[in-house]
Amino acid sequence: MLKALMELGAEVVGVEPYGLDFLRAQGFEAYGKVSEVKGDFDGIVTIDVIEHLRNPWDTLKDLAAFCKTGGWIYVSTGNPTGLNAKINRGNWREAKKQGHLLFPSPSTMERMLCEAGFTKVKRLRWLIRFHRNPLRVMANYIMQMTGLDGELRYLAWK
Repeated sequence: MLKALMELGAEVVGVEPYGLDFLRAQGFEAYGKVSEVKGDFDGIVTIDVIEHLRNPWDTLKDLAAFCKTGGWIYVSTGNPTGLNAKINRGNWREAKKQGHLLFPSPSTMERMLCEAGFTKVKRLRWLIRFHRNPLRVMANYIMQMTGLDGELRYLAWK
């Protein structure tokens, strides 16, 4: 993601506790902890991060402090209210992965973002094609539009 954003002209900073050396070797400005980052940002992207944090609400507040007024944050994480999670419950693949600590529900995610200081929060729902088969594409589309897909995606503005 860092490379794609940089290729589009964005100035990027990465935070990755486990891949720090790799990112730096690739030429990225990178840090091991959010607390080490300096500066104000127009946008922040977190993809599959929240579920690994012991106190995601505190991290969201820290990230909000880095956002300029009018800035935004994109947050994605597994959907505990998705069809797969509902069917499999305790055997849901994402819940069983080592390092996954918390999967907020849509209402909890929205509340965390608001309490972190973001004033407008929008759940993103769009067709993400996973297959070429038209029946599977339609099934995925229906699940994404009804919120039963496997991923929560939010955009929030400060």
